[in-house]
Amino acid sequence: MRASFLSGSLQEPSFPPRIGAAK
Repeated sequence: MRASFLSGSLQEPSFPPRIGAAK
């Protein structure tokens, strides 16, 4: 699930990688 979130954040500009890395 985490991998999916990181991938989505990178693809979606709405969710920058910063939020993904923090979580």
